[in-house]
Amino acid sequence: MINTPQVEAAKWWAGDLGIYANHAAVFAQLIIDGKKYGVHVFIVPVRDRNTLLPLKGVEIGDIGPKNGFQCKDNGYAIFSNIRIPRRNMLMKYHVVSKEGKYSIEGD
Repeated sequence: MINTPQVEAAKWWAGDLGIYANHAAVFAQLIIDGKKYGVHVFIVPVRDRNTLLPLKGVEIGDIGPKNGFQCKDNGYAIFSNIRIPRRNMLMKYHVVSKEGKYSIEGD
């Protein structure tokens, strides 16, 4: 699950997230059975593909005017226990098996 436990963990300044993006590459702490494995990257859907509204448990928005770069849609994201498939983790070097076991490729 992707979760934002406190406002300090919100994702800020994410390019094109405020209005345009349907998915986000989210860098988040990987925790399996209470053990932390460091920050990993996950592809997280943030909007419904048909309505373009934020998915349940996803709060996203534009952060407002940017000095000198008004056309850029920088945003923020807050997640409330969003369940994503295991395949949404980028696993070229670090792998979580279907059984939930973490390993480093090449070990």
